[in-house]
Amino acid sequence: MYFSSKKNIIDILMLSLNISVLISDLLNVSYTQLTQPLALGVLFMWIEFFMQGRIFLETAWMIRMINSSIQELGYFVFVFM
Repeated sequence: MYFSSKKNIIDILMLSLNISVLISDLLNVSYTQLTQPLALGVLFMWIEFFMQGRIFLETAWMIRMINSSIQELGYFVFVFM
């Protein structure tokens, strides 16, 4: 049940990316190899931050506005490519 929800998949990806980056850093892997996993981990953390912002009444409208802007931007990116 936990693994079937889209929100929980983002949680699992965020956690696994951050743990893999932490282990790679402890093993002294070069930072040029960690750039993409770091970027994806930060992206998933921001997504989770915005999803948690929907809980509060003062920020819920702003989070809905950001989500709709990102969805509309997706159409532009599709046409642009």
